[in-house]
Amino acid sequence: MNDDYFVVSDTCANGDGVLGRVYVNGVLIGTRYNGGGSGSSVIWDPAQVYANDVVRMDICTANGPEDYLGYPCASRTFRSVDG
Repeated sequence: MNDDYFVVSDTCANGDGVLGRVYVNGVLIGTRYNGGGSGSSVIWDPAQVYANDVVRMDICTANGPEDYLGYPCASRTFRSVDG
């Protein structure tokens, strides 16, 4: 069973959406855009993650699903414990 998922939430009523990116072991697995407005969330199951994989998640303010530049991002990297 794959219990690895990523929630892309928009918590700011600023007129922009939120773009999430997931990397596993340094490889971009994919992106997911949430343009639903403040208070909305998109649940995304991007990849099977195994024990000791290094996962990086980026969340960026974005103006559409193809908007990769010009907006602030927050990033978190961690090593998976249980996969």
